[in-house]
Amino acid sequence: VSANELCSRLLCCSGRPPLRGAPPKELTMFVAGLGPSAHEQDLEAMFSRYGRLVDVRLNRDRFTGRCKGFAFVAMAREEEVDECIRRLDRTSINGYRLTVERAKTDLKPHP
Repeated sequence: VSANELCSRLLCCSGRPPLRGAPPKELTMFVAGLGPSAHEQDLEAMFSRYGRLVDVRLNRDRFTGRCKGFAFVAMAREEEVDECIRRLDRTSINGYRLTVERAKTDLKPHP
């Protein structure tokens, strides 16, 4: 494993160190409907308005680097999750309509 690859594994998408373990599913949202050019910063800007953002995991194609259309976003408190879902579900970002709902499974920790 190269040094660059190791660094990218150790840093979360936003450049913050990853959490020890994964956020519980009660604090995690599944965000679907993202366009292929979506970035972590787009989600950070949207979700941080409603509380303390803990983690953003944008799923990307490993070959092209483009967004696969979904992400997981974790907040610090359940009330913040509820507020994000209430305010952001069925809204648009870059012309794509989002679905924001509670994650149904626990996330795995960052590698």
